[in-house]
Amino acid sequence: IACTVSDLYAGNAKIQLSVSGGAELITQQMTDRRKEMESEWRRMSTGRGFWLSVVLCVAGLLAGITWPSEVQPSGTFFTMVQKAFCAKPVCYLLPVIAVLPWSDSFLREWKSGYLKAVLPRIGRRAYVEIKILTVAGGGILAVWLAAIVVTFGSFLVCFPQEKAGSIAAEPVQMLAATVLRCSLVGASFASLGGICGILGGSADMAF
Repeated sequence: IACTVSDLYAGNAKIQLSVSGGAELITQQMTDRRKEMESEWRRMSTGRGFWLSVVLCVAGLLAGITWPSEVQPSGTFFTMVQKAFCAKPVCYLLPVIAVLPWSDSFLREWKSGYLKAVLPRIGRRAYVEIKILTVAGGGILAVWLAAIVVTFGSFLVCFPQEKAGSIAAEPVQMLAATVLRCSLVGASFASLGGICGILGGSADMAF
């Protein structure tokens, strides 16, 4: 009986050690994933490709804007930006705008040896999930940031020349819906560019 009791205590101790070790391992993996996600977003948002994408999107919007020659109703600048998103310059540039921020990041990390350091820490599945989010998020974020910059600039230029009055909700909603649609299309282009780059084994295929 004494042996049996001691064996039970030993078994319980092993189970507790196993559970605590597993919990620590899971906690460490979650911490590593969070740090990698933060690092991925920081590297993407501070990279030259991301800001080049924003500048290119701003240039496309400015090229597509039709500036009014006479006094317009209050809030017309929202409609101006919304129509600029539907103009040819943005439509032609959107695929490039989408892939510039981060679509070729996998190839660069693979060739630099970064994958050998990060995969043992967070695992292949977590890396793929983070990469998909940041690649698509780069295309979305670039479009929204450019939309905010151009809308604010149009406000500064046009609003003082518009008729006094309240701004209707419809132009704001139409602009938001158009930007959302373009950003989601950009996310699709960014993901497609990343896939083409991986399959082709070249960053040129991503573009």
